[in-house]
Amino acid sequence: MGRHVIALDLGSTSLKGAVFSGTGERLADLAAPVDYSDQTPTCTEFPVAPFRDSLKTLLCDLLAAANSPPSAISTVAVTSQAQTFALIAPDGTPRTPFISWLDRRAEEEAAELTRRFGGDFHRHSSFPSPIPQLQ
Repeated sequence: MGRHVIALDLGSTSLKGAVFSGTGERLADLAAPVDYSDQTPTCTEFPVAPFRDSLKTLLCDLLAAANSPPSAISTVAVTSQAQTFALIAPDGTPRTPFISWLDRRAEEEAAELTRRFGGDFHRHSSFPSPIPQLQ
């Protein structure tokens, strides 16, 4: 059996994955929804454990659908959209839920950064000014 590649997209609406053969043939692809625990106009977050469990299930189901043992995987490619994060303790225990890049609770902080450092402060980065989603 050749070496396989798993490609994962950790998106904001769903987890998507595919297994490819060493020659690029798609052997399987699946998706699983991301379930938010809190989604309001300013707060967007989801718990770590269910997300982690969905990802594990997706990986196992992908391997089964591709008829590929874990030992056949040579490469894992991962992508995601923007910044979603959780604070994790040194022992691996989540301290916070995942805070989505869609979260806007830092409106005041973004405005304060603009007031304090001026409109040109973020000129060197990929966004034009401090925005709540990146604070």
